[in-house]
Amino acid sequence: MAQISNRTTPFENTLTILDDPATGRQLYLIGTTNSSTLLAKRTQEIIKNEKPDSLFVQTNETWWNTVKHFKDVRSQKELNLYNPLLRNTQEWHMENNPRSIIFKSRFYPWLFLLTQMFGFPSTFHPFTCGLEMKWAIEEAEKLNSKVVFGGQEIHSGTLYALRTEKRFSVLSLAYNHFFSLKNKLWESEHQDTFRLLDVHGGEIFAEILDKYRVAWLIKLFEKYAPFQKQILIDQKDLNLFYQIYRNCPGQKIVAVVNQWHCAGIEYHWRHTTNTEIPSEPINPIGDFDIDDYQEIQLINDEIRAYVSHLGRTEPATYDNYLSHYHKQTQESERSRHVTFLSHDDPQMNSH
Repeated sequence: MAQISNRTTPFENTLTILDDPATGRQLYLIGTTNSSTLLAKRTQEIIKNEKPDSLFVQTNETWWNTVKHFKDVRSQKELNLYNPLLRNTQEWHMENNPRSIIFKSRFYPWLFLLTQMFGFPSTFHPFTCGLEMKWAIEEAEKLNSKVVFGGQEIHSGTLYALRTEKRFSVLSLAYNHFFSLKNKLWESEHQDTFRLLDVHGGEIFAEILDKYRVAWLIKLFEKYAPFQKQILIDQKDLNLFYQIYRNCPGQKIVAVVNQWHCAGIEYHWRHTTNTEIPSEPINPIGDFDIDDYQEIQLINDEIRAYVSHLGRTEPATYDNYLSHYHKQTQESERSRHVTFLSHDDPQMNSH
């Protein structure tokens, strides 16, 4: 995990600016998990300042025609109170014919188990349209920008693709859950991510959710349900990109989409516009900052000598860190004095 001083701000975590040199178009790609009031306000300010020609939102007109009547909504928490009223805005429904009933008997238990495996708290709403989209549309309409509705995350086409994909069941999902995290690093990262979400809550987690943690969640979903991941993420990424690239008029576009689609949309945009960033080869020797390492060693030596002088004792270790299997914890005579004369021993700090 990155150090606090190296982490990006919430605004940089969810905003990517892409250019198209051939046409001069510019895309402000904003990822949302529909959980943060702070990020909703940020998106509103971007639209107000940049004055885009068009706005793309990953929702439908039915949702907007309902939610625009909710006046004086000042936070995501307040908008969440209206979620029961917004269920009728969903774009998908399944008929009660024999094939649909068979699919329901497989899909709903599978979806319930998947939801339990991810364990998102009630304050985290990544699959529900939220305040960020509401304020974005309101600000775009004030500027007379073209609003393009891209549809919600789950719609009838998504369900049709899932229904024709036969390779999923509750048993396979449960098997992948128990056996896909054999690597201890995956298991520890899994515990770290969901404990972080549980401790901080959905709104704060949405503000620290950077592209690396989103990529990890996508990969976790792929481990659990690889064929469904292709439908719900990979194919959706391509569909959203085509809608943004082909259907949004003007030179400046703002797109508010679910955050797990941002990496895929960025990839397709860069590939189409020939703006891919070439990766630099890694040189583990040439990239090693020897001066920085030596400076750290000198600082550690000075602090160790100072603390030993204050405590009038011998240093516990001459290394910058210790582990349970380190030689100094198992064979301390290798680097410590056999007999400690005093803290003034001239040989004590000569290591």
